[in-house]
Amino acid sequence: MEKGDIVATQEVTLTGDRGTATVEIEALRVDGQVQTLTVFVTPHLTDTSGSLSLFHFLDMHGFRPRLVDKANLKEYSTLEKGAEAWSSDSTATEAGDGETFKAWAVLAAPEDGATSFDVTISHIYPRFTDIPVIS
Repeated sequence: MEKGDIVATQEVTLTGDRGTATVEIEALRVDGQVQTLTVFVTPHLTDTSGSLSLFHFLDMHGFRPRLVDKANLKEYSTLEKGAEAWSSDSTATEAGDGETFKAWAVLAAPEDGATSFDVTISHIYPRFTDIPVIS
């Protein structure tokens, strides 16, 4: 799995005393009318024989990140078609201790000349700030 331009990294504590995880975010990539958020998660588990799914990393929620354009007071959410989100499958995306999984989500392209966003991947983790947009 190849990582692109990593622009932010956080170490977060997993719920349920399961350990920690390193979370890395690439710059947001614009392609036409959409932009893609790519996140890499490397779990550091207390039970090293287990694995961590994206679903459990997100405290048993789907992957629905949000982007906030503070300058223009707008929030962007993951695109959906019917009940299907344009994002990684939360239950099929997983990694073992020290391994890395990749998660992605597609959102509307920036409006109003926005060149960076704050990114929230889950309500249980701190927000990433000023993630740049590249074409």
